[in-house]
Amino acid sequence: MTRDRRRLAGGAGRPVEWSMSGSGRGVLAVCVVGLFAAAAARAAELRLASPAFAYGKPIPRKYTCDGADLSPPLRWSGIPSGTKSFAIIVEDPGATAGAWTHWILYDLAASSTSVPQGVPRLAQLPAGARQGRNDARGVGYSGPCPLPGRAHTYWFRVYALDAPTGLPAEATKPEVFRAMRRHVLAVAEVMGTYSRRDRHADAMAPRHPRVAACHEIDGAPPVPDGPP
Repeated sequence: MTRDRRRLAGGAGRPVEWSMSGSGRGVLAVCVVGLFAAAAARAAELRLASPAFAYGKPIPRKYTCDGADLSPPLRWSGIPSGTKSFAIIVEDPGATAGAWTHWILYDLAASSTSVPQGVPRLAQLPAGARQGRNDARGVGYSGPCPLPGRAHTYWFRVYALDAPTGLPAEATKPEVFRAMRRHVLAVAEVMGTYSRRDRHADAMAPRHPRVAACHEIDGAPPVPDGPP
């Protein structure tokens, strides 16, 4: 068995000898490679953020039904190898009627790293991207519009997929989830909050008819997809 010998400076200037067998060198090499692989994996971790709000902070009013109801800008990085498309889903898990879907966007190009503010409410978007139906029964983004009271949390998630969904426009969340099954390479999320006070909602209602509609929907029981 070959052995490497090294001479290092010991205490009080005395040389210290140590040796490593061939198998020891192999173990060390494996450990070093593992560390580099772990560092590379961390560097490539999918991350999502919005320039409009920080994680866990309030979503500005212009991205809600009390404002212009624009979709907020989103940016992601650390795209995993093999990504062929992206999907974005926005939900409020604490809505009165259960988890509420505010936005479904899918078949974004693999080269995408962001979506701008105010994505048009069109079923078919450029470069093959499509939008699905939200739980307000519309296409595209439907911003936060909770009942007055406690703050709700809104989860924006981007999914890196190893294939496009191939779904037509206006798909529902269950349809998108089924199409994404076994194709998700990574998921990243950012969460924002929004709350509305009674006097604020009352003041905004005459100018924003959609506020009343949101209240009605938010308090309604879930609508089944079809007959059992």
